[in-house]
Amino acid sequence: MSKCPMIGLYSLFLVIVTFSVADSGELSMGEITLDAELQKLKQAGIPTTIEELIPYKLPDEENAAVIYREIFKMKNSLYEKYKEEWDWIPYVGTKWWDWDKVPYEMKKRIADLLLNNDEFISLFKLLEKATSMKCQFLNREDYKNSKTILSDLSGIRSCANLLASKAKIEAENGEVEKALHTCLIGLKLAKSLNDPFAVSQLTRISINGIVAREIEKVLQKGEGNVNLYQSLIREIESERENNLTAYGLRGEIVIHLSYFSDQNKYIEKVIPKESIEQLSLPETEKEEIIKIYKDPEEFWGKQYLTYLQTASEIISLTKKPYWEVREPMKKLADKIQKLPKEEALMTQWLIPVPSPLFLRKARLDATLGNAELALALKIYKAKNGGYPDRLTQIVQDILKELPKDPFTGEDYVYHRVGYGFVIYSLGDNAKDDGGISAVEKRWQGDFDIVWKCEK
Repeated sequence: MSKCPMIGLYSLFLVIVTFSVADSGELSMGEITLDAELQKLKQAGIPTTIEELIPYKLPDEENAAVIYREIFKMKNSLYEKYKEEWDWIPYVGTKWWDWDKVPYEMKKRIADLLLNNDEFISLFKLLEKATSMKCQFLNREDYKNSKTILSDLSGIRSCANLLASKAKIEAENGEVEKALHTCLIGLKLAKSLNDPFAVSQLTRISINGIVAREIEKVLQKGEGNVNLYQSLIREIESERENNLTAYGLRGEIVIHLSYFSDQNKYIEKVIPKESIEQLSLPETEKEEIIKIYKDPEEFWGKQYLTYLQTASEIISLTKKPYWEVREPMKKLADKIQKLPKEEALMTQWLIPVPSPLFLRKARLDATLGNAELALALKIYKAKNGGYPDRLTQIVQDILKELPKDPFTGEDYVYHRVGYGFVIYSLGDNAKDDGGISAVEKRWQGDFDIVWKCEK
């Protein structure tokens, strides 16, 4: 991450663009083009400076990040104190994978540790407190000074796994409502990751997936109450509607824009000639790249313009649902790679590759849509004594509208099966594979994103 000082955007044009300003003071066509591209980002509500991206700093007493970091220390201390049991804790340790074969006495020790141990109880209480607060892991100065969030992300993810293990044990003990409440805390935990960078939002997506899958397993063990179902639906609905893709990309774009604030330092520090010579590229291609640095001002004018144009295209795609942007995103990625290096070398090296983030969010949306529908079906059963024949029967009284399959834009597939039901999204290939899940297919070939409830 660059440590170059930020300068005004208008001044930035004058520093890096080769086109001169006429004696009359009017901007040349090149600068107007740059200004137009920046305006596209601004009109799309995208920050273009770190100051705009991170407008304020939370006081420590209001910031959940302070509590989370204390929790991380507590968790590390508990690991050292209970190493033997820790290895068997579901989703956390290294020996739990075949849970059915874990010795009964060890299961009992783990349950006692997670549910009755005062130290673990204190940790879970702190987690619940933190999830009710605003959170800011990194402030503006942290971003400018290249501080990373990776250790915090690792800590938050481990807390999500610990919550999932607690919910699993609670459900197995017949405490379904407690397990669902633990899952509710997990959903709120994911929302604490509100730093506007792709890595934060990818972790947030992962945690939401962990929690949603645990809700499915908990509901196999029994029933909760309607109010709890409704609370879970509200959290799931708001997270499904959050545009995590756009939010994650905006920070990447701003940081890369800050690189352009001082092209000479950038060339010397980030991409010196020695670095290019060490790249795993054919010699002819290395020579071609080195040549384009001979006129750095012209180089940076073209590079900056291409970056802005590409960023504008990506942001416009983030506003549309996945089923509409799947093919345009592939075409854009192909277009970026085919652009000439004298115009787009930095774009090819630095632009966030949006397709994986789009796909991960679509898969999460499919899973969360399943969860929302499943919980709504549970509410319908509680009120009517059984599940409906069609999803449309849960609209209005329970859900305002049915979530759409992010891969097709159509309704989810729903079938009554015995005393329960199955719901599924058609998944990556947008084709109905008969409700066969990834687990059933061992993650090979085509499968759907499936939610099953046996009763």
